[in-house]
Formats: sequence, structure tokens, C-alpha cells
Amino acid sequence: RELFEAVTGAWRRVAESSPAVVVFDDLHWADPASAELLQHLLELTEEVPILFFCASRPERQSAGWRVRQTAETDFPHHYTEIALAPLSGDDSDVLVSSLLTVSDLPAQLRRTIMEKTDGNPFFVEEVVRTLIDSGAVVRDESGEHWRAASNIKEISIPENVQSLITARFDALDEEVRSTLQVASVIGRAFYYRVLEMVSEETSALRRQLSTLQRVELIQEAARRPELEYMFRHELTREAAYSSILRRRCRQFHRRVGEAIEEMFSDRVEEQATRLAHHFDEGREFDKA
Repeated sequence: RELFEAVTGAWRRVAESSPAVVVFDDLHWADPASAELLQHLLELTEEVPILFFCASRPERQSAGWRVRQTAETDFPHHYTEIALAPLSGDDSDVLVSSLLTVSDLPAQLRRTIMEKTDGNPFFVEEVVRTLIDSGAVVRDESGEHWRAASNIKEISIPENVQSLITARFDALDEEVRSTLQVASVIGRAFYYRVLEMVSEETSALRRQLSTLQRVELIQEAARRPELEYMFRHELTREAAYSSILRRRCRQFHRRVGEAIEEMFSDRVEEQATRLAHHFDEGREFDKA
């Protein structure tokens, strides 16, 4: 109750001084306590100029779905829902042009991209990155335009996002790919120090992370209080995670749990949820 009152009071003061927008992304991943807090905060829309912007998959079994139900039921006069449909062919074409700055791609290659991606913007983005990484699309002599580097019929585009991401992993050096796999065990976001403690080879860890940032599989999330990275998309983390042998995966989970225990030894209770998850996955049931 004290936490709810403190957070509500803090956001009330912010919105009283000027209109405020609070963004909650990936609400379908919210834990029940956070979802309950957000449901409580919705009452502020009756008092102050504040907008809660929640992005979520339509997963009815998730705790985040209850936030949607509360907003729709208790605050229908404030609630607006925007359902995102697949991009149209024209919009997908605009996205491809935007990703490639100024593009002179052959019409046939553009049509192939549209047919394969079916209006999924993440899939469109990954296809374009794959074409660049594989050298199928290159800059022209001016450096301002992109063009197909080989016969269009020879360019192969995987049938789904998972296969596409896996193909990008396969193009990485073995050491870089291994670092990505270990990071995927830690979670969508991961501390550098935890990764360093878990990794089997640490001498080139920073270089490997730089490579993963350069190919836009991960990005730096924070520098303080800890250097932290995160996967650019959960699907990327899931694909890396699923590529690990189950036995090695359990070993990594145990080592991640032990690393978190050591790193946060002075406030280990704050990491209880993470520790329970990693030790459970590592089959250390007593510790979990």
C-alpha cells in the first residue's frame, strides 16, 4: 500500500507541473505486482493531465492483459485501443526505402521481400539486414544508393523470422555466436559483469559485444550503476536461446545464478526472482 501511494503521489506531482506521458512497452511480460500497480495508477487520468501508453501483444493469459481490462471497464471515457495490423504493401515498400536510405532495388527483389514478410515490420527489417550482411545488397560507387550485387534469382530469403534470425547467427564467428548464446540465458537485458563471470572466454568479450552491436543484434542499455546491454528484440534472444543444447543451457543457468549471487551479495533478496528462475532452469531446486 505504501509503495502504491508513493508512486501515485510521485506521478501526480509530475503531471501537475506539466502534462506527462508514461510508456510501458512489452506489457505482456509484466509480473502480476507491476500490472497491479499500473491498474492503480490509471486512476490518475481522472485527476491530472497524464497519458499511459501501453504496448502489448494480445495475450489474454498475461498479467498485462488485466491492465487493458481495467482501462476498458473502469475508464472507458479515457481509453483508446489501437490494434496494429500488418503493414500494407505500400507501407512495407516505404519501410524498405527508409531502411536503405535511398534505394534503387530492382522491383522483383522488392516484390520478393513483400511476399516473404507479409507486412511484418520486424521481418522486413531483418530481411534487409540479412541482404546487407550477406552482400546480396551493396552500396554503389557513390555510396548513396543500394543495389543488388548478384542475380536476383540467386538471392535466398528464409520463409519465417526464426529461420532468418538463425541464418544471421550462422554468419557470426563461433566465439561471437557463443557470447550471444550465453547472454540469451541471462535474459533480454544483461549486465556486462554477469556475462563476464559466466563466459568461458573473456579476453575478447568487449570486442565480441561491439561486433554484436555493429550487426544490431544487441544494444547498450545503460552505463550506470552497471554496464548493461539488451537484445534489440525478444525474438532474437529466443532464437539464440533455443540454439543451445539443453544440457549446456542448464549449466549456464546455474552459473548465471551463482554470478548474480556473488555480484549482489549485499542485497541478494532484490534478485530473488532472477535467482529462482535461473536455479530452477539449472535444476538446482533447493536453491530455487
